[in-house]
Amino acid sequence: MKLYLTASRSKNSFIIFDLKTNACEAIPYQEALDCKHLKDQGRKTFRPFGIYEDEEFVYIASNDRLGKFSRDDYDFKGLVKNVPLFINTHQILKHNGVWFTANSSNDSITISNEKTVSFFDVSAKRLVSKVSTPLNANELDDHHINSVSIINENLYVLAHNNGRSDIYVLDIQTLAIKEIIQTPAKCAHGLEHYNGHLYTLCSGTNSLCEITLTNKVLHKLPV
Repeated sequence: MKLYLTASRSKNSFIIFDLKTNACEAIPYQEALDCKHLKDQGRKTFRPFGIYEDEEFVYIASNDRLGKFSRDDYDFKGLVKNVPLFINTHQILKHNGVWFTANSSNDSITISNEKTVSFFDVSAKRLVSKVSTPLNANELDDHHINSVSIINENLYVLAHNNGRSDIYVLDIQTLAIKEIIQTPAKCAHGLEHYNGHLYTLCSGTNSLCEITLTNKVLHKLPV
């Protein structure tokens, strides 16, 4: 089993860590992912951060660019053109041919397939046809949308709100809000589902937040 790792200040596109051998392989800087037009806008122009894999490719989002690397030899295979992104893109996810991307800099989720593009505007709490392109990484970042996950055919969206974090539960078909889960986590990142529980990393307090989905009982576990 291998782990794919990205880091916001890395000089590499991503790192592969083999759990059996403890060997690391660095996939080098890819100029196509360097968004030089975003210089001095609050984030590094080369910021390979969002990551996703399917049977063919490892996908890396760097600000407003999405690249794909072959899973066979990790050779760069070009940019994905039909997924609108912005500065400071966080998690990316593909489900049934549809891309969902966490747009931290303008509080939205991109929803894109080969034919259509729309956005879920977290501030407006509804689906919209377009969103504003921020002048920098912080201008329109109030909720700091950073994580997306598909659980039981619902789209879970994490907003860390630069403080106490909320999780939006959206119907995967209509993108309507079914529920908003308030958590005790501060500046949370990441959403994982395991055995009826939802987990998110509480970056602000170095702890793990556990949420029981059936009754919404919340626990904070030290890390």
